This record gives sequence, C-alpha cells and structure tokens, in this order.
Amino acid sequence: MDFTKFHSRYLAVLIGAIVITMGNSIYVNGFGYFLIPVSGELAFSRSTYSVILTASRLIAAFAAPFWAGMISRFGARKVIFGAGMLTAFGFVLLANANSVETYFAATMVRGFGNAACTLFAAVIIVNTWVIKHKSIIMSLVVAMTGVGGVVINMVVPGYIVDNGWRNGFLFLAVVFAAIQVTAFLLIRSRPEDVGMKPYGYRAAAGGEDVETVGMSYKSAFKTPLPYLLFGGIFLLTTPAGMMSHMPAFYEGTGLSAVEAGYMMSVVMFAIIWCKIIMGLMNEKIGLAKTNVAYAAVSIAAFLFLVSMQSYTGAVIGALGYAVSITFATVMPPLLTGGVFGDRDYIKIYAVISIAAVLGDAVNISFMGMTYDATQSYTAGILLTAAMCAAGLVVILATLRMAKKLNR
Repeated sequence: MDFTKFHSRYLAVLIGAIVITMGNSIYVNGFGYFLIPVSGELAFSRSTYSVILTASRLIAAFAAPFWAGMISRFGARKVIFGAGMLTAFGFVLLANANSVETYFAATMVRGFGNAACTLFAAVIIVNTWVIKHKSIIMSLVVAMTGVGGVVINMVVPGYIVDNGWRNGFLFLAVVFAAIQVTAFLLIRSRPEDVGMKPYGYRAAAGGEDVETVGMSYKSAFKTPLPYLLFGGIFLLTTPAGMMSHMPAFYEGTGLSAVEAGYMMSVVMFAIIWCKIIMGLMNEKIGLAKTNVAYAAVSIAAFLFLVSMQSYTGAVIGALGYAVSITFATVMPPLLTGGVFGDRDYIKIYAVISIAAVLGDAVNISFMGMTYDATQSYTAGILLTAAMCAAGLVVILATLRMAKKLNR
C-alpha cells in the first residue's frame, strides 16, 4: 500500500480526532456562561470561581504525563474513551453541587479526566498517524475547536436561561458522552493496529523502516531547550485564560448574555480560520516568522479591546482576540516537534503541554482577581499583552538555540 496517498482509514481517524477537539470547546467555552449564575446561587466571588477553574486546569496539566504513560501502556483509543466517560460524570457531579466545596470537587474530577480526552488526545493521534503536511493537518484538526465553540456559544447561554445552570451541566454531560462514543468508533491507537503506516510514510531502500529523527527524552532535558520552550509557551498562552471571562467582559460593556454569546461565536468562528492560516504560515514561512506575526496581532488586539467604544468595536476586538488564543492549541505541539523531533514526542509533549494549560489557568485567576480589585478587566488585559511580548522573545531564543544544537 502507498502510504504517501490519503486513504479512507486516515480520514476516519482524523474525523475522530476532530470530534475529540470539538469536545474541548465545552471545556474552554462552556464554563464562561456558568460564572454568573453559579457564583450567584452558591454565593462566591468571581475570583473564587476563577480559582476553581484554575485548579481544574492545573489538575489537567499535571495529569498529562500520567495519561501519556497510560496511553503508551494501553493505547490511545481505550484511554481516551475511559477519560471521556470520567469527564462526562464530572459534569453530572457539577449539576448536583450545592456548595463551593462540592463544586470544587466536581470540577477536579472533570479536569482530571478532560486532560486525556480532548485536545491533548487529538494532538497525540495526529502526531502518531501523520508525517506528511503535519502542520497543516494539525491546524485543521485543532481548528475544529472553533466549530464546537460556535455551537456552544449559540446554544448554552439560552439553554441556561431557559432551564437553569444545573440542567445546563447535565446537557453538557450528555453531549460530551456522545462525543466520546463517536470518537471511540472512529479512531485507532496506531496505524500498525490496522496494518498501515502513518500518512506520508516512506520506507528506506530495501524496505527497512526509517529511523525516527529527534532528541530522546533524556538528552532533551539535559539542555536548556525544554525549559525555555516551557516558559515561552506559558507566556504566549495566557490569552486563553481570558476566554472564561470574555462573556462577562462583554456583558460589562452593556451587551445581554445572549448577545455576549453571539460575540463569542464571532471569536470561535474566527478561530477556525486563524488556526488554519497559522498552520499554512508555519508550513510556508516557518515557526519563527509565524510566531512574530501572531504576537504582533495579539498585542494590537488587546490594546484595541481596552479602548473599544461601540458594538462594531466589540466585533473587531473579538476578531483580534481570536488570533491571540489561536497559539494555545496550534503552536505548542508544532513547536515541540520542531524543536525536539518525533523520537520521544509523546513523552516530551506531555511535559511541554503543561505550560499551555498553566498559562491559561494562571490568567483565569489573575483576570478574576484584577476584576474584583478594580471592577474592570483593563489591567488584566494589558498585562496579558505584556506577557505575549515577553513570550515571543523567549520562543525566538529557543528556536535559535535548537537550530544550533541540531546542526
């Protein structure tokens, strides 16, 4: 079989990966609409709600190496499905929470399971099944978080208004479980499980396998590269932490809850195209120039958000914000592969991916705290812009060092 051609089995697996990434939208987008009703009924502040979300994402981040080990031992397909069912159960627990403590515990269950059944899982599947045009295919797969986000932003706000937040969580539990069942039917852990090789695979002369190129896990962590990359990704993924606050931010500008939902749909629709464009840019101009372009647009968008005065301005700000959060899903896996190669990709990415979740998680809390202190999101948005600028400097230094070490 010619594995340089795109066969139907590749398509089925990639559709499964796309379904998984759409589930990530529930994790990233859905919770923002529960902030006001949940904190109101259970009587805690926005900063407390933000800290709970931060803790759940920290659980997800530090669970990644554990789940990577489970995937290596039992295979991605079984582990993803099991973690998905655990996450769906976490939503059921959230629907029955009646205090800050029980809400916190339920969020931790959901966060732990979520680590292995959404974006991290999709990245592992794509990296295992794809060699040819990996940047473009990776960006297309993770772009589907935007499709899921559009649906979530249009459905969830109205559903909560009509049925209450508890039924809202039960609704998300059913949706998430359905996503996991669909993905389980489509994906396979490795191409070899069905007698295939990754898309784009070529055997060496004589039919021998080509040795996987890249650093080993041990040799990588003997250099400064993983630590620099970790820091740069942490800084450049802080805009993702604003997502849980953006519905409240837009409501604070005078929009209704439903209008804020539509505005977030603008963000998610734009993200679809931003991710695809980022993958194409990486393929054409490389990681360094792509990151420069990303950071420049992101910083400009944040400055625009804090100065907007009209509904049109809100839409333009939403489009710019979409660019800023594209990095969090597209670039960490591509940067990991670009710096370290594929030899021990799963092990190294399991560690590096923690940075993306930490950047997101820390800024969730920071945005909530600055709002409680100032009754405004301006300070948090401006600091996020500064962190993006610093992150770009670190990423460029990492890429330069990797180029020297790999010569």
